[in-house]
Amino acid sequence: MVATDAAVLIPLRSFDDAKTRLAGVLSPADRRRLAMAMAERVVRAARDLPVHVVSDDADVLRWA
Repeated sequence: MVATDAAVLIPLRSFDDAKTRLAGVLSPADRRRLAMAMAERVVRAARDLPVHVVSDDADVLRWA
């Protein structure tokens, strides 16, 4: 496979609804920041390939 034949699809749910299992230890704002930071790391890690974010959340799509 040639690098140009590959792409990265990143499915993301709403940043506001992310990481709900951490609700007991992180505030909603902290969970949102964590989800965004993790998504940014994934995008940076895949920077050598075309990256496409898949989401039904308008806020996530604006971020992408």
